[in-house]
Amino acid sequence: MLYSLTRINAVSPYLVSEYTEGTAYFITDNGVEYLISFIEESNLGIENAYQLVISNKNQIKAIGTDIKIAETVVAILTSFFDNEKNILLYICDTIDKHEAARNRKFTRWFQHYADTNRLAMETEIIHVDDTTFFISILYNKSIKDYEKLKRSFHDYFQELRSKLD
Repeated sequence: MLYSLTRINAVSPYLVSEYTEGTAYFITDNGVEYLISFIEESNLGIENAYQLVISNKNQIKAIGTDIKIAETVVAILTSFFDNEKNILLYICDTIDKHEAARNRKFTRWFQHYADTNRLAMETEIIHVDDTTFFISILYNKSIKDYEKLKRSFHDYFQELRSKLD
């Protein structure tokens, strides 16, 4: 399993359960249902890489700021990174043109909650026509050849940019 529900629920303000294999589920106090999915990523050619998908299952609009959502997501990600080989790819959803806001929120979460002595984040921005894609990779600094991983990540998007020009 990619994470431990026991470890997550020991620190998470919301009760987290398994929705499907690789997908955690929780409900907020306001009835918003969240799915946190880890999908194996093979496009980058990096082992143990998973794409993170955070989705609002019942499409209920969250009103105000609910700090417990961030704390729950962080508990899930902390458990995911207990395996030091795991690498996380996060691509901000572009469906409603709020990808920049999603990137800012994810970056703030990382800066506020992540153990930056242990974890690192790299971000690339790709412009395709009138759409901007924000892609981040998170990894343990203790991973073997993390400098090579960083280079591979940035090189992949540099090559992609050259194909778009």
